[in-house]
Amino acid sequence: MNNTTSTNYYESAGLLVPDILLPKSGTDLTRWAVIACDQFTSSPDYWEKLAAYVDDAPSTLILILPEKFLGRDDFADRIEAINSAMRDYVDSGVFGDPCTGLILVKRTLPSGDVRTGIICALDLEKYDYAANDRLIRATEGTVLSRIPPRVAIRENAPLELPHILVLVNDPRKTAIEYIAAKTDSLKPLYDTELNSGGGSVKGYLINDPDVLNEFTARLTDLKITDNGKSFLYAVGDGNHSFAAAKNHWEKLKSEGAGEFHPARFVLCELENIHDDGIIFEPIHRLIFDTDIEEFTDNFAAYFGLSASSAEFKGTIGDALNEINSTDGKEYTQAVVFTGTRKNMLYVDKAADDLAVGAVQRFIDGIYSGKTTDYIHGEAELEKLVRSNNALGIILPRPPKDCIFTTISKGGILPRKTFSMGDAETKRYYMEARRITE
Repeated sequence: MNNTTSTNYYESAGLLVPDILLPKSGTDLTRWAVIACDQFTSSPDYWEKLAAYVDDAPSTLILILPEKFLGRDDFADRIEAINSAMRDYVDSGVFGDPCTGLILVKRTLPSGDVRTGIICALDLEKYDYAANDRLIRATEGTVLSRIPPRVAIRENAPLELPHILVLVNDPRKTAIEYIAAKTDSLKPLYDTELNSGGGSVKGYLINDPDVLNEFTARLTDLKITDNGKSFLYAVGDGNHSFAAAKNHWEKLKSEGAGEFHPARFVLCELENIHDDGIIFEPIHRLIFDTDIEEFTDNFAAYFGLSASSAEFKGTIGDALNEINSTDGKEYTQAVVFTGTRKNMLYVDKAADDLAVGAVQRFIDGIYSGKTTDYIHGEAELEKLVRSNNALGIILPRPPKDCIFTTISKGGILPRKTFSMGDAETKRYYMEARRITE
């Protein structure tokens, strides 16, 4: 173990073994755990139904701010209500005694597949979204305007609750799977069905010093080092939440916070990108008040001879099969559609290897003034296109190998390139951690 003033800190892995808060025994965990705040932003009925289901039971729902509320006039009041609820939950005994350790998480998805992860706290000193050359790196471009609202949520909060998923590149499955193989000897912490079709989740405590030492050593062995810079972790989901935690910590540090202030670390779930339960899904685009013919004409003009479009007569399912089939193609594809028409978009790979890169570059260049949303799942996108008379863009599934190969070379993926699963399989809030002294 490499430590300074904290015996629970593994400096070589940038990892802190945290004190974790879970609701006390007897809490209805199906009502307690709710989906990540950045989901269903264009589907307010999801959150309304969830609130009705939770009712007045203890729940993380009142400890988070669903992103559909960002930018509203009552934003400050909502933040104060969240901070107040956090203090009340701590003071009134909603949480049990803290447990020091990592947590092995086994999430059974609606499909029946199991996704395995480890809850830990990572060191924000080993992350910088601006330089993106540290041990922990962003996988997508950071939109600076999205950071201040998240900092506002965090700056007066006594607790953090993670929906951040961080990836490691472990094709031989030596680290997280080393812990998973010990499941039968670990103390169970929770086991619950998840609401709203999220499947189920189990958690187990990892606190044996020998196991922790071996696990962090195995993590450290996964580092990629190039030009003196080491790279181990790629932030898969929650890039902007990670960036907000970094900004908050830098502010506290400038004000004299101690070296091991709790806010120096951010709680997250580590997952192996090669886990069989991780399915990369595209994040589609929804653009309001846009004509499809104008869009396709502008798209072809924007890329010149490197792009084209053609009307597509098949179903959405047919289109998905087409754009996800890459064998032998020198171009990448996407589908733009309305309630009555579909067009296939083609871009030469010489112009961009990823359809999402080409589409996002085009939107930023030509349609930056339009309202755009980022949607998980083709069915959800189709529903929103019909109900809003809007334009949908279906993107292909990105290859897993694009993540570490791109980032290890100092590159970055286009904004909202991928999602680790669809909306229902995103992380549910379960664990909490104090971030104040």
